Amino acid sequence: VVALFASPHDGATPSIQYCERVPRPCRYITLLRHPISRLLSSYSYFCEGCAEGGRQCRGWQDPERLTCPNMTRTAYAAYFGDLYTQTFAPKGLRMLGPEYSGLRSPVDLADYFLRSVFVMLYEVDFKAERPLARFAAWTGDRWLATQVSDEAYREDGGGATLPEGESAAIRKMLRNDLELWTRVSSRATLPPAGTA
Repeated sequence: VVALFASPHDGATPSIQYCERVPRPCRYITLLRHPISRLLSSYSYFCEGCAEGGRQCRGWQDPERLTCPNMTRTAYAAYFGDLYTQTFAPKGLRMLGPEYSGLRSPVDLADYFLRSVFVMLYEVDFKAERPLARFAAWTGDRWLATQVSDEAYREDGGGATLPEGESAAIRKMLRNDLELWTRVSSRATLPPAGTA
């Protein structure tokens, strides 16, 4: 199983072509957070906290535009934009072929790709019953299924609220990711819970 993560500092890793290159069974999984929760968490950790060696602070990545820690949440959202859509739409297009580039929206392409992988939704799955057991069933891994009988989860400390004007501006900047989240999370409630 290969984990794919959309991250504000290095995109999705590893390449979607990884499973196609290995000579053993391989499947993709990704963990998605609600786009606004992801943004607020990333802003707090990377921008305000200058974490991981200050990779987003002191102008290391883009000194003209990425000005952490002296950057507003709205400016941070504008800088990174729809991270999930930007990360997964090219992978959907690669799966469909270039002839589809003008026929589908970036959200459609990202959604197409995400239908081909196991998606765990942080705010949905980790408050639901036994998400790792569902994952073990999806992979067919009998050993993993025996290890997840007593799953325990911490509550997410998120839930930060934004002032109305800031919330509207950030929602507008993340509108594609919010639409993608709505599509993917609507499938997560269908039996057998999950999006695979």
